[in-house]
Amino acid sequence: MALSIAHCRALRAIVSLATLTFFFATIQAKVEALGLAPELETLVHQQLVPAIYLERVAARGTRAERRHELHRRSRELSAPLRQPDSPLQHLDAERRREIETVAAECGDLFQRNSSCVEGRNGQLALHHHGKHRLSNRKLDVLTAVHNYFIRRPDGTTAAERGTQAGPFAAELRQVGLDAELLRLGYNGP
Repeated sequence: MALSIAHCRALRAIVSLATLTFFFATIQAKVEALGLAPELETLVHQQLVPAIYLERVAARGTRAERRHELHRRSRELSAPLRQPDSPLQHLDAERRREIETVAAECGDLFQRNSSCVEGRNGQLALHHHGKHRLSNRKLDVLTAVHNYFIRRPDGTTAAERGTQAGPFAAELRQVGLDAELLRLGYNGP
C-alpha cells in the first residue's frame, strides 16, 4: 500500500508528538527521581535543563551569530542558578554535581532521540546539492522512502528504529496510535 503525502504528514506529526511526549516524560521522571523540593525542581526544569540544552545546540551550530545568541541565552538562564541566594547554591557540592549530571543527561536526551533522522538529513543534503529547492511533494516522498523503505543491513527502517521497543512505543500503544500507524500502511517491526 502506497502512502499518500497526507499520510506521510500525519505520520510525521504522530512521531513528532510521540517524541516530544517521550522527551518531557523522561525528563520529568529523571528530575523527580532526584527527590528535590518543588522550588528546586522547577528551577531544574525551567532553567538548568534548557541552559544545558542550549549550550549543546550552540556547540554544534555552524553560524557564529546563532551560536553566540544561543550561548547568551544559555548564560541568561543559568546565571540566576549561580547566585548565592539560589536554592541550588544552598546544597552541598556533591548534591549540586548530581543534579547537574542529571540535568546534562536530560539536556542531551532530545538530541540523541532525534539522531535517527540524521541519516535522512545527510541524504537530503546530497539531493539538495546542485538544486536550490526541493518541492514539498518531493520532500515528502523522500521522507517516506527514507523512513519506510530504505533498510539497514540489520533489516530495520528508520521508522522501525524510531518506534520498535523504542522510547515511545509504549506511549503509542497506550493512546492507540499504533493502530493508526497500521491503518495508514505502516507494518512495523
